[in-house]
Amino acid sequence: MLVEAKYPTRFDARKYDEYLEKGFFRGASIMYKTQLLCIGSKVSSVINIRLPINSFEASKSKKKIIKKVENNFRVKVQPYYTNKEHDRLYQKFKRKFKGFLYPDVESFLSLGSPFAFAIFNTHLLEIYDGQKLIGFSLFDFGNKACAGLLAVYDLNYKSFSLGNYTLFKEIEIAKNEGFDYYYPGYVLNNATDFDYKLRIGSVESLDWKKGWSLKQNLKEGEFLSDLIRIKIEKACLKLDSLNLTFKQYYYPNFSLGYLMEVSKIFTFPVYIQIFNTNLGGDIYLFYDHFKDEYVLGRFNLVSFFPKSEKLEISEDYVNAADLDLDIKECNEELLRAKNLDNLFQY
Repeated sequence: MLVEAKYPTRFDARKYDEYLEKGFFRGASIMYKTQLLCIGSKVSSVINIRLPINSFEASKSKKKIIKKVENNFRVKVQPYYTNKEHDRLYQKFKRKFKGFLYPDVESFLSLGSPFAFAIFNTHLLEIYDGQKLIGFSLFDFGNKACAGLLAVYDLNYKSFSLGNYTLFKEIEIAKNEGFDYYYPGYVLNNATDFDYKLRIGSVESLDWKKGWSLKQNLKEGEFLSDLIRIKIEKACLKLDSLNLTFKQYYYPNFSLGYLMEVSKIFTFPVYIQIFNTNLGGDIYLFYDHFKDEYVLGRFNLVSFFPKSEKLEISEDYVNAADLDLDIKECNEELLRAKNLDNLFQY
């Protein structure tokens, strides 16, 4: 399955560890895992990573960052609690994020679920300059594992590397608690957006079939996103050769078909709209990697985003001409074929 979700209803520290080990990470009140992400005009493969803590020793550079912050500021660590100052800082910082954004910190942790705060054991690291909150991070405790969730800091204090500090400090806390692993989430095979997480040290990566292992280069190998890119590029070249008018779109909401368990919602991260065909209007072409087939079909609009959602959209997403942010369903498949020539004979 491309995307899988779990919906815990009570706190179970051992179960939380199991989810993390299987490649799930937390999104608000659910745990989910995905092979692909559509961030901006790119489809990327997700590489889950974790740090074995038992043998971990912080380098001199990491210790220097920790010492610099703690010599200049006051640091507090405690179970999560709601604070307006967290939101004040988050509202300024979230401009750095791309895509679908949580409106506030509480939504980031729960998305409106009244049960989320009882399901997870969330902790808070706060950094104060005098009485002023200049940074914080959120992380979960499991039984023998710790998972980083979010780091936010005042951009005026950039010289103190507060983002790196919270990463390194969470690992230090996890080691002091006797945990075995620290899970910072994931990196992407063809983008650097999350590569800062690799600064923590020699991480293991997850192969969904083979399990966790250490690799010299996490981004070497065959990735699903590369296959999809190649197939779509071939389709565009074919359409060009036939003098057909078309446009390629990226579809970040592809995961909703898995999370909502609604059968017809379109569940692929990229498609091509072919305009003014002699088949009675526009049709759509996409690559079904499960069956290694190209598909021609028709779409229906299910809803406009984000009218029914408790999320915001970053400005760069709203203004992107090649992003489809609405929710669609594939209501009719016209033809499937492994070969583009066979497909377009239709």
